Amino acid sequence: MSSPDANTTTPVADQEQQPQLELDVTVEQPEACKRHVIVRISEADVRRYRNKAADELQPTAAVPGFRPGRAPRKLVEAKFRKELEERTKGSILLDAVSQVMDEQDFSAISEPDFDFDAVLLPEEGPLTFEFDIEVRPDFDLPQWKGLKLKRFSTQPSDEDVDKQLKNLKARFSRLETVDRPARYGDTLVVDIDVVNPESGETISTSEGEEIPVRKSIVFMDGTVEDFDALMHEVKPGETRSTKITLSDDAANTELADKEVEVRFHVREVKERVDPSTSELLERLGVDTIEDEDDLREQLRKELASQLDYHNRQAIRKQIINQLLADADWALPEDLVRRQTQREIQRMVYELQSAGFPDEQIRARANQIRQESMARTATAIKEHFLLERIAEENDIDAEPQDFDVEILRIAARNYESPRRVRARLEKRGEMDVIRNQIVERKVIDLICEHAEFEEIPIDGALKKEDDSFGCDIPLAGEQKAELPEARHPDAPQPLQTPSDRS
Repeated sequence: MSSPDANTTTPVADQEQQPQLELDVTVEQPEACKRHVIVRISEADVRRYRNKAADELQPTAAVPGFRPGRAPRKLVEAKFRKELEERTKGSILLDAVSQVMDEQDFSAISEPDFDFDAVLLPEEGPLTFEFDIEVRPDFDLPQWKGLKLKRFSTQPSDEDVDKQLKNLKARFSRLETVDRPARYGDTLVVDIDVVNPESGETISTSEGEEIPVRKSIVFMDGTVEDFDALMHEVKPGETRSTKITLSDDAANTELADKEVEVRFHVREVKERVDPSTSELLERLGVDTIEDEDDLREQLRKELASQLDYHNRQAIRKQIINQLLADADWALPEDLVRRQTQREIQRMVYELQSAGFPDEQIRARANQIRQESMARTATAIKEHFLLERIAEENDIDAEPQDFDVEILRIAARNYESPRRVRARLEKRGEMDVIRNQIVERKVIDLICEHAEFEEIPIDGALKKEDDSFGCDIPLAGEQKAELPEARHPDAPQPLQTPSDRS
């Protein structure tokens, strides 16, 4: 599970130059991951902040009949009363929230749910305000040493390498239009109409999409199973349709978990033409791969990495199932929804690092989108648990860890490390990499103290994925991107009106 970001810090200069606020703080716990905070600021502090705001404004205040900074203080306070009140309120609330976060024993994982405009400065007496905030839950850390786990060998066979080479050629193949009915492995150029079967209303359309004839097509919010059977020997100009149930996270909430009809209007049938091995080597353009033997050795390493990924995932699942057996604390629904996109990002980078092709990564990402929120809730609990173990054992991501991770992603996707790093930094996704590294280190630590039983490799892990991930939302456009949660130890500061957009 991806940890919230920490790219905003609270200003501390003013706090260092002035005394701490006299706060009377009451913290209520309506849920395990929520706190309702009531803050009472003394009258003396409110008066001090008012005076400070007036002191800052007076030297530049423009009052008719007076040179700037020469107007009497009471006249300035009267003329700029509203601005002074806003300055005072913004400054004192920002400092008060920051002080509360520093002094309380909870770790915030989101910014405060706070209505700035609803707070009114009193003419006399103390200022009282309140806010809700999501926090990391308190829980007893389970015994993680001495777990009994199972693992298997991950040595790929020559047959596995042959399949890997075939799959790599497919990624660099070209498509040629053919005048025959479609068969398995072909690519169809289709227009897609999604229709409400009850009303006959068209929900969404998509034109000119290239979709391969595979066992299943995983859209962003629904999966068409047995697509190969549906499109068996289809010809250009024909229309084939099927009914599916949309996922519970469909962009159009009215259609979530509802049945729709998906119609595929076939424009063209295209045949895949794979490059020869020599052509593939030329197109890859990798200096360390000079011939087919070098390529097969590289593919063997990639396949071993993928099998190792499956092995690690199986071990991780065993660990999490044992450690979360008693984790019955509830999570706020908003938190679960907000973290869904970041969980997908974390999974994508893990698969990229393990060398999985893009279409399998898209399919897996879409499958996660379609799964219930219960899966994301479990992933959040998993993150909280691993983060606690990391903190108690001083585990963190070092600069060299980022370098290694980026090199892995770059090598598996035949990109330069500089380009991969630039893309991650531009998207603000280095935090996802950081948590992937930390959680892997924690799992390794648990494995060091575990008792393992060696078992034969699971045949299911070698089963070729026959799905295709398609970045099309059947129910309509995707929802706006979910906001990133904050890092548990660095809540976002309270925003004043000028900070808000």
